Amino acid sequence: MKKIIFVLAFCISVSSYSKDQENNNECKIDAISESEILNLPLDVFDSEEKGWRRFSLMGCYAEAVKIIDKYNDKNGATYRTNFHQAQLQLYLEHYPEAKALLYKSLRADLPIDPTFKWNEYVLGHVAFIDKDKPSLDFYISKLQQYNADIRNQMNIKLLIKMSNKLDSPYPSIFSFPKK
Repeated sequence: MKKIIFVLAFCISVSSYSKDQENNNECKIDAISESEILNLPLDVFDSEEKGWRRFSLMGCYAEAVKIIDKYNDKNGATYRTNFHQAQLQLYLEHYPEAKALLYKSLRADLPIDPTFKWNEYVLGHVAFIDKDKPSLDFYISKLQQYNADIRNQMNIKLLIKMSNKLDSPYPSIFSFPKK
């Protein structure tokens, strides 16, 4: 009986996490701050704590998704903002939304044989969503052929974690803060 109560309590706390997050005052953004964030240059918005990462670092993933969406509406979506929004959607376990954003983050503008394998990294995420281990392992091997590029080395490690935890939810693979 104690095990059933514990499991039920755990399920309730996990399922209410994103709802609690939305009611968290730290996750709310006022109009002045929003305006400032939406007017940031892309590099600042996407790479610094002044942009969407400020919310992510507080564990406010739903708010980070919203602010990226508003930024994209105002300034135009980029492969980077689409990809980071997809990662946040994955963390919230909104897999269909994440998959659509991942496809939008593919880069047709890359040379035929770039040393940085961005598209393979993105498609590795799609394979994770689809629980397609052969495809995920294929993308890992493609990245490993170009491991001289430090960005590929980092991405190989992440895709290997995904491959090893293919049946786990995305949040269990990455170390994001939780509130």
